[in-house]
Amino acid sequence: MSYKSAEEILQHNYNDSQRVFKNIIQNMGVTIHPWGGGDLTTNGVQYSSITTGSTGITSKSTAAVGVTIANTTLSIPGFDNHYLDEIEFGLTQALASTNGTSTCGYCWYWKNPSESTWTALMSAYNFRTTKAWTDRTHSGYGKPAAGYNKLPIALKLEAWGKTASMLEIKVKNSSYIKIRPKRSS
Repeated sequence: MSYKSAEEILQHNYNDSQRVFKNIIQNMGVTIHPWGGGDLTTNGVQYSSITTGSTGITSKSTAAVGVTIANTTLSIPGFDNHYLDEIEFGLTQALASTNGTSTCGYCWYWKNPSESTWTALMSAYNFRTTKAWTDRTHSGYGKPAAGYNKLPIALKLEAWGKTASMLEIKVKNSSYIKIRPKRSS
């Protein structure tokens, strides 16, 4: 009896490694950790560098724009301009006040890089924070629509504080985005 590896079976059935790769990606999806990396940690927790707020506003309902904390473009080699079947997010950020209690907020946004307008991935979140770091996680599926429905996808986190220099924010390295492209446009 002879045994074949999964790769040998796929090669035999499809006879094209590029097609095999695309088939696997379209069925399984790709998980991306844009803020991961760096050294392993002893306690398993690692964050991006700390960003201090630079805009003093009470809430996102005002015309002012918050400070951009994280900004990345998500893509899968060989899948540019492919439409999305589904996209799953698991995004964690930590916030703290540098001086006592302060009102602050944040919102994740996404768009296709060719678009000029960012679309809120979630409702803007306003709350009061203290000097202690507070983790906030947002997870679930994003519904692709016009303006953010094909690869690549741009993603950013904006934050704001009532007093400009009182807000500090960082993104957890275990934050992830899982993308599954459609089989056809």
